[in-house]
Amino acid sequence: MSGSHQRVLAIVAVVTVAALAVGCAGTTASPGVAGNKAGGAGQNRLSLTIVTGEGAAEEAYAFATAVNDVAHGAIEVTVDNQAIKVVDSAYETSVIKYVAEGKAQLGFSASRAFDTVGVKSFVGLQAPFLIDNEELENRVLSSDSARALLEGTRSAGVVGISYLQGGVRMPLGLTRDLVEPSDFVGAKIGFVGSALTEMTLKALGASPVLFMPGDTTGLDGMEASLAAIENNKYDSGAKSLTTNVIFFPRPGVIFANAKAFDELSAEQQQILRTAGERAYQASVTMIAAQSVSTANTVCGRGLKFVTASQADIAAFRSAVESVYDEIEKDPGTKSTIEAIDALRASASSAPVAIECSAAAASPTAVPVQPPAVVSPIDGTWAVCFTRDEFLAAGPGIG
Repeated sequence: MSGSHQRVLAIVAVVTVAALAVGCAGTTASPGVAGNKAGGAGQNRLSLTIVTGEGAAEEAYAFATAVNDVAHGAIEVTVDNQAIKVVDSAYETSVIKYVAEGKAQLGFSASRAFDTVGVKSFVGLQAPFLIDNEELENRVLSSDSARALLEGTRSAGVVGISYLQGGVRMPLGLTRDLVEPSDFVGAKIGFVGSALTEMTLKALGASPVLFMPGDTTGLDGMEASLAAIENNKYDSGAKSLTTNVIFFPRPGVIFANAKAFDELSAEQQQILRTAGERAYQASVTMIAAQSVSTANTVCGRGLKFVTASQADIAAFRSAVESVYDEIEKDPGTKSTIEAIDALRASASSAPVAIECSAAAASPTAVPVQPPAVVSPIDGTWAVCFTRDEFLAAGPGIG
């Protein structure tokens, strides 16, 4: 089976899971909390809509599926990835505002975007070169201190329900290698909307460029995860990926309109939180499996993996001291960074540079298959999407 054929099957597998959560209904969101009496598992089924700007919407579907499993029909979640079009790099900000305005009850966005609407809760999680491996990311996101940050989103009119783990972000050099801080000086580096990311790139001497996901025109490099590189084919013509320089992770946040969430019963709120925890655990398993398979995919397509020296890594951290001086003026952010530092100190593992397997590096080799992972979206589903809806889904994870 060809790689492109496998990719199409993978996309179809993700998209068709919508049948479980949304059936063949439309994806029009309605404000407030809707209930219906259509029967099923309960006479007063609660209908909610989760909106996302992600084209394939894997995270939103995973949460919707988890809600179905936990609620046994008492709550139904419809996924809407059409209301917010990926027409600019601020689509995640648009998702947050859309939910805050009550146009949908639930939303999914990367945590990085919340600082664009004045929420500082997650700034510590995105502090540059601090969380530098996925195991540490999991330990941080699973901690009580990190979970307490979810309530801090209320200033924007939403309330966090749970995290979903995301891949770490690395420097992808398009016209040059990005191995040491001097490589960033004057370089046009693409990023997705986040005030902290922009601040970090400026501290490295780069020219930050908000870019449309999928369009690298005019860029010298970008900060990206392996999943984003694979899905959007950012590796096509790229120079190299620096695999042991980790800017920060990309945690996702499932959140709700604050007013709508507060109107739910305690039992309904708990169902959503329990479903969020299930989706989070599934995301940890999925990220661990995908890290190997995705690395092998882009390596097999010819992307060169490079590593920075320990001296260069120390230089990167030194270069962003001004960023820490600024963000630690906020007591909450300072406390979060201190908690993460404590977890780093007690961690048994250090960041390890991603490497290509010998099989992946060979153009004639059979692709290495990831270990079997059971996730909330495994199974066989019917699909009711039209061709136009499928094509409108747009690019994958940014």
